[in-house]
Amino acid sequence: MSKIYAITGGATGIGAALKEKLVARGDRVIVIDIKDADVIADLSTQAGRISAIEAVNRKAVDGLDGFVPCAGLGPSVKPYDLITRVNFFGAISLIEGLKPLLSIRKGTIVAISSNSASLPGHNKDYVKALMEGKEKDACEMIAGFDGQTAYGGSKYALAVWMRKQAPQFMREGVRMNAGAPGITQTRPISSLTVFCFC
Repeated sequence: MSKIYAITGGATGIGAALKEKLVARGDRVIVIDIKDADVIADLSTQAGRISAIEAVNRKAVDGLDGFVPCAGLGPSVKPYDLITRVNFFGAISLIEGLKPLLSIRKGTIVAISSNSASLPGHNKDYVKALMEGKEKDACEMIAGFDGQTAYGGSKYALAVWMRKQAPQFMREGVRMNAGAPGITQTRPISSLTVFCFC
């Protein structure tokens, strides 16, 4: 029986590769992205996150078997607050917003963290602002740092948030985990590791 999944960032990179694998085995995939997607949404904004959640609810009324919040921006993106908004707040907003659909089918969430999350030296104040849900504060703070601080901290906070929330999600029948790829062969990067789900 085919399953139904939603993927943010599914138009390119890791998300597109995952979509291709799922579709090839006969599953249905709802792609959420800023362009070239089933659901067009800007996940750096609260309005975009809400519209994405509403659109997926319309397209998957019988529930989701899985969700991959894959949309992410690397450390070269400016302004740096976009990294914060998409990588952390965009991801957790959609995870929380789609949880009711996932609970219908006892679905699974696989968040995309990064091997940068395990590196030492994350800015503690920035991570604290992320974990406390203070989007405005975190975005203002990161403007004074650099892209790697924004990126690594956002992925670290996502992994920590996921670990803290996983027991509550499991009580509702939704499993949650995270993958932590390294540098991945996508359009902006020509070589090194390719990360995929098996």
